[in-house]
Amino acid sequence: MGSLTAKMFGEAVATATVSSAEGTIQVTAPTLPEESRVFGDDGAASVVVSFENAQGSIAAASVSFVDAPRVVSGVFGSFGGKLVVTFSTETDSMGSAPCDGGALSPGQASLVGEGAECSWEAAVLTVNLASGASVLPGQSITIAAGLRAQGALSDESLAQAVTVGAPALPALPTFTLSGPTQASACDSVSIEAIGASSRPLTFAWSADGSASANLTSALSSETGGSVTFAASLLTGPTVITATATNFLGARSAAVAHTVGLAEEGAPIVSVLLPPGPYTASRDLYATALVQYSSCAAARGAVAFSWTLQDKGGRRAVLLTGAASELAVPKGTMAGGSKYSLTVQVTSNGVSSTGVAELEATASPLVAAVAGGSTRMAAPTTADLVLDAGALSYDPDQCPPPDPMGASAPCSDAALSFSWACQTVPGQSPCRTNANNVASFASSASITVDVSSIKLNPSHTGLRMLVTVTKGGRSATGAVGVRVVAGADPGLTVEVLIDTTATVAVSHTASASSTQTLTWQLGGAGYLGGADGAGAGEVPTGWGGRELVINMA
Repeated sequence: MGSLTAKMFGEAVATATVSSAEGTIQVTAPTLPEESRVFGDDGAASVVVSFENAQGSIAAASVSFVDAPRVVSGVFGSFGGKLVVTFSTETDSMGSAPCDGGALSPGQASLVGEGAECSWEAAVLTVNLASGASVLPGQSITIAAGLRAQGALSDESLAQAVTVGAPALPALPTFTLSGPTQASACDSVSIEAIGASSRPLTFAWSADGSASANLTSALSSETGGSVTFAASLLTGPTVITATATNFLGARSAAVAHTVGLAEEGAPIVSVLLPPGPYTASRDLYATALVQYSSCAAARGAVAFSWTLQDKGGRRAVLLTGAASELAVPKGTMAGGSKYSLTVQVTSNGVSSTGVAELEATASPLVAAVAGGSTRMAAPTTADLVLDAGALSYDPDQCPPPDPMGASAPCSDAALSFSWACQTVPGQSPCRTNANNVASFASSASITVDVSSIKLNPSHTGLRMLVTVTKGGRSATGAVGVRVVAGADPGLTVEVLIDTTATVAVSHTASASSTQTLTWQLGGAGYLGGADGAGAGEVPTGWGGRELVINMA
């Protein structure tokens, strides 16, 4: 390629040859002059690049400058634990890193917390606030200079201050109250609010109308997450109520705890549960926290008697126990049902009772497509079979599928399925060759006619999504489909064993396939390679239908 001089805005600019064969050169653009900063509705300004050879011949090309990324808005996340900053265009920043001195100008650790992490995705910066963050709605943070538009010519942005607003719908604080439900008049009662919050909450405590004036007065002055008062202030069963307000001004629903008087010298017992939700498909452990009464006759042996009772219908007792901890196995409770957990504690012939009320939540559905996270198909494939019925399930109804199990898979007729298709990249809805939006049967297993789907030269394949629904619950799974000439649509991969000691996978190919298949491992967590692994680590080798990996 002959010598060329490139000019922009009347001045020579640096060039570099990219491909002599194709006649491609790279031009280093200068800063956009102030007089040329006239951006259209699309945020771009058209600029001419001229090229002149040694003989004086001139050619020109038009390029677009994009305005440097500008802050459009900044707002707290609904729970107050992060800030979401939106820009006018996608930026060239990627990944995550400490905020102070990174995405934010230095010196803002006191606002966002020491060690706050900033992460970029397209035109959005998320500031994950750290412990000690003090920024409030109406205050400003400063975005560091140096941002450029992604994939386009643009100047670097200047430092920008953004005033952070409160979320449109802040999440209400949630918590539970833990404490004894009975205490002797000689003892004190301590009730604690338990819950997670990005910053300390302010509490308001009160008692019902039956409470004594002294107890009401004592509670009204408390604003912390716990209260302690003399049990002698109780006149009978009394409902203690707390509400919490967070720094965004969101106020919780009132949470109540009932406490009454026990026999003199009875143990003080509280039922301790982990923070909810209490999912029906997971084990739950309840613990009785016991203190001897200050007026106990002696500190003798303590006996426990637990019951888990269904609060609906016949109030059936579902579970009993006689230790300081009660294990509630998964499947004991049903999603959407309410339960009463009671423990009676006896020492020296006197007893007191601890009670906890809870509601079990239905487990999230699991949606998955068999055959691996990525499938293959040729442009001419008319029968790509996708099956979501084998791996999708309701954990409250069925155990996880076991490919090595001898019993028949669990069946759940209440599950319904719907499918959608997107082109990759871009994730636009798939269209048929007749330009209609592609549609599929509402069944667990479908057959996709890849040859009927319109794919542009830039498309590498499809993304198939399945949504599994049951009642008011739904979950979505996805599988990628790489479209490559000659690919085998029958090639699938199945995980057989996945433990800390052993991983085993198996592949299945079409009977007509003549391809030679070889396993490969990769990813950030894999430190070896196919050539370096011996028979001890991979006893089945790399070329068989099954791959077994000894992880020890």
